[in-house]
Amino acid sequence: MRRPPPVVILVLAFIALGLVAQLVPFYTDWLWFDEVGYRDVFLSILSTRGALFTGMLAAVLIFLWINLSFAASTAAPDVVWELEDQLGLPGRVVIEPLLRRFLPVVLLVIAIASALRASVHWETLVGYLNGVPFKIVDPIFGRDLGFYVFTLPFWRLVHGWATGLATGTIVLALAVYVLRRSLALTTRGPRLAGRARTHLLVLGALLLALKAVGFYLDRFEILLSARGIIFGASYTDMHARLPVIWLTIGVLGAGALLAVVHGFTRRGCSGD
Repeated sequence: MRRPPPVVILVLAFIALGLVAQLVPFYTDWLWFDEVGYRDVFLSILSTRGALFTGMLAAVLIFLWINLSFAASTAAPDVVWELEDQLGLPGRVVIEPLLRRFLPVVLLVIAIASALRASVHWETLVGYLNGVPFKIVDPIFGRDLGFYVFTLPFWRLVHGWATGLATGTIVLALAVYVLRRSLALTTRGPRLAGRARTHLLVLGALLLALKAVGFYLDRFEILLSARGIIFGASYTDMHARLPVIWLTIGVLGAGALLAVVHGFTRRGCSGD
């Protein structure tokens, strides 16, 4: 019988440790809820956490797989780039089989870790789905106060997840492009293949757009104190801080649009 590779054993050990770390508090909570007669509440919490875990696992895995598979399948640039590469990495003949073998494993580990972290925030999801209006409207944005208690925390959470995923994807895509020599440091300067350049610009545009969304959500924060208490906005907030936020949103939005247009209208230093 063929022995599994060490990396497979390492991944399985990682998954097993993660499961044990989750099962111990799970069993303790089950005993407590059962003892006080609230087993249905525990099952409801478990269902919500399971839905969060599944949704995040699927989203991260699909997004990373699409982007990194594209990066790994991008046509190789001129062989001169590899000969002039200053990093001293192994050749594509060595790298490409390793990418095909280990890339799915790396993506699965990242997706599981992200899903486990997301499942912890089940209370924010429950608040968003079951929030009720307070029937008191803030005088600045005309929002019901329930928006700040139930809706805004959820959207901040989703925005944080999306920003982290976009940032991590850019880092991993860059690593794949470097390994495949689609991005090479040569004696003539950095060389970036056309499709790789377009891909990275689109991802950069997505990150800029998410930054703009973050500033849009930040504008609601001027009504909140450091402890999250709604207290209103000062004169400085309304006439200095808020205009700067809107200006930043406009600049980031324009930058995202220009990055997309630039990526699709011009090819890189060497076509592929």
